[in-house]
Amino acid sequence: MPIISDADLERVETAIGRALETDDHTELTVLGYGEVSVAVGWPTGAPVWACKRLPPFPDRSVARAYTALVQEYVDRLTSAGVAVVDTDVRVLERPGGSVVGYLVQPVFAGDVLGPQVLRAGDPAAGHPLIPAIVGSVFACTDGRTGIDAQITNWAWVDGRAVNMDLNTPFMWDESGRPLLDVDIFIAALPWVVRATQRRAVPKIIGRWQEPRWCLVDFAMNLYKDGLEA
Repeated sequence: MPIISDADLERVETAIGRALETDDHTELTVLGYGEVSVAVGWPTGAPVWACKRLPPFPDRSVARAYTALVQEYVDRLTSAGVAVVDTDVRVLERPGGSVVGYLVQPVFAGDVLGPQVLRAGDPAAGHPLIPAIVGSVFACTDGRTGIDAQITNWAWVDGRAVNMDLNTPFMWDESGRPLLDVDIFIAALPWVVRATQRRAVPKIIGRWQEPRWCLVDFAMNLYKDGLEA
């Protein structure tokens, strides 16, 4: 994957900052919204990269730990036979010593994205993307690793299901504690709800250890996206 330059990534951050300040998104090509990040296509209008902005890190050491965790997650998924999109974790230093993180991935054509692939197919005939996702869930959910299998996280490329959702590494230690420091994401929430979410989030993400929950959630999201057929 061609690597986005630091200058281009700074332009992305500047455009996002301006949009947050003015509520004017005309300088941005928004590709999608996730639970904890927004994917911005760059360059605007003819995007080559999907830049997923993460909550600010307090310093570079926390950013390095997160980067290592993403790489370990990629290694676990690929070792289990799950294809993942090329992903580069990048950080930009901000005034005051904090850093902003981005996951940078290539932009896929719309017709290979999971929802569009299924909409273009015949529900009665089925599509191999569905059993490929199901197989990926069973391959990697082993009690120490999980996956968010909803259809919007997948592309169908050269006959393979490719996972694009890597910004929340679903991994746990031997005691069941998440390896991801959830405070990274909770820090972006209003302070009044942080304590509640700090208690709730480990239990919530723990559900993605279980194949049954992953597939129930996958099915529920098919209904949400109008793909119940």
